[in-house]
Amino acid sequence: MAGLTISSIDGDLKVMYDDMVQELNNLNPGIYKRFKKLDRYRGTGSGYYFATRMKGNQRLGAAAEAGAIVSAGSSTWIKGYVVCVYNYRPFQTTGPAVARAKNGGGFVTDVLTDDIALGEKELTRYLNEQAVRSGDGVITQANGAGTTSTSLTVDSTRQLHENMQIEAYASTVEQFGQTTAVAISNINRNTKVVTLAAAKSWDDNSNIYRYNQYNSGTPLETNGLRNLVDDSTSASVENIDPATYLQWTSYHDSSGGQVTRMRLAKAINFVEIFTNKAIDEIWCNGATRNNIFMMVQPGIEFTEPKNLELMYDPKDDPLRFMGRVFPVDECIYDGDIFGLTWETLGKIVEKPMDVGSVIPGMGNTLLRDAGYDSGTGFISVYEQLVCLDRRANFKFTDLTTDYTF
Repeated sequence: MAGLTISSIDGDLKVMYDDMVQELNNLNPGIYKRFKKLDRYRGTGSGYYFATRMKGNQRLGAAAEAGAIVSAGSSTWIKGYVVCVYNYRPFQTTGPAVARAKNGGGFVTDVLTDDIALGEKELTRYLNEQAVRSGDGVITQANGAGTTSTSLTVDSTRQLHENMQIEAYASTVEQFGQTTAVAISNINRNTKVVTLAAAKSWDDNSNIYRYNQYNSGTPLETNGLRNLVDDSTSASVENIDPATYLQWTSYHDSSGGQVTRMRLAKAINFVEIFTNKAIDEIWCNGATRNNIFMMVQPGIEFTEPKNLELMYDPKDDPLRFMGRVFPVDECIYDGDIFGLTWETLGKIVEKPMDVGSVIPGMGNTLLRDAGYDSGTGFISVYEQLVCLDRRANFKFTDLTTDYTF
């Protein structure tokens, strides 16, 4: 796969892209205009992947008042041709419940807080795990040897998640996991220490694979839109056929089925609302307010460099923001439709989730004016731009090294 470029499938991407842009225009001309800016990205032969994990609504408002919390439903993954990724998890609540929660309403506040914590944990599990493709299968490497230990330090955690089953090989010699799968019980993404469910031994620089991938013949690893499958065609893209799509996405949602561009367009529509400015515009526009009554707040704010890692080798062409050279590993934030630029790239910081994060200032007034007594809140996380493979071609601004998305 080394040196592979996706420019060969640019024609397929263009068809998908143009159709989706038209659907976006039908839904919302404003979104269409912003999304149209991404056209310049397509000219490079690059592809992007959008993953929105939509959990079934939890009836936190009325259900909480009735003393019954309804479990969330199954996940749906929406994939498409865009520049950035925004994961969110919705729940439903009522205007009165929101009002009480804002005023420290005891049980309802506790329920909202607990659900936010649960949602954040679920979303974190899928952070950076966007798609899968056929490749060499190596998802990370051991950084140091271990003897009968449960603490495995790795080079990168971006393709790992809790409860994931893994196996390790030093060259062609199994270290652990092939005969009996070994699960990940915890991940510290700051120290890159992975806690294994069972004590194992391994050599330094052992390759880590998903369970059963080393000897599978077509090992899978996470990656971006390189393998986009269009639900409207039977042709395969990058050796991924729609007939095997469920297997292709089984790491995320084995019952999700193929996606549609209309779902994607609706997801983009939701994403557009995740800004303070958009909330203000909705509030000031009566017609829009009556149609869109979702209570939303951004899950991040842009203030200072923090926890931002780039997927490149700084020896090639280090990027610097606000006097800081960012470390190797992981991915990079970007996103034209969110108004991010290279100038704002170094000012991203995660915003802690709390009740205030999902209940905007309008509260139940927004719901009442929209003619509803309930609405949908969102627990959300920003997800990195898909930049998971350095082995093909994509040109960053001001860089001399090509990378792929």
